[in-house]
Amino acid sequence: MRAREIDRPGDHGWMEVSGAHASTSRRNAPTAAAVTDADEDVHAGDRGTGAPARLGLVVTKAVTFANPRARRAASRTATAEADAPGRGRVPRLARLMALAIRFDALLRDGAVSSQTELARVGHVTRARVTQIMNLLWLAPDIQEEILFWPEINRGRDPITEHELREVAAILDWNEQRAMWRKLAADRPCG
Repeated sequence: MRAREIDRPGDHGWMEVSGAHASTSRRNAPTAAAVTDADEDVHAGDRGTGAPARLGLVVTKAVTFANPRARRAASRTATAEADAPGRGRVPRLARLMALAIRFDALLRDGAVSSQTELARVGHVTRARVTQIMNLLWLAPDIQEEILFWPEINRGRDPITEHELREVAAILDWNEQRAMWRKLAADRPCG
């Protein structure tokens, strides 16, 4: 049985397989996939020779061909939808803060034994896990404010994790709050 493709990539075509040949046709394409037994195609000459009788079988199936250009266009559409009002993205710092809280819960529950194991499971370096976990040193009200930041509709995040590391390195929460207010005032979020 042979098959040949005559449609270009990205087109939706029909492939019809019948006996020992195949063809693709849009004119005669059915609306749904179908299998038809053609009993009248049994070869009468085979009955007397002991050879098995052949049954003609026609299989029709819808085939979709991939188009890389269509995927890129769909990706651009998804990006445009993300920039649309009311359909923003969660700020990266909020996701990292939530991740730090999740990592801490995994460590406390005993699901992982150490930050080294977290790094191995998460496919990141131990240093990166430490950077994320250091966000837990922030004052609770700063953590809460970061977690409830509004979605970003356009452009970059107002404050990066790298900028926040300086604030998290200070152990006194009052000093952290003062630095946070200054940092947040320079780059308003929302």
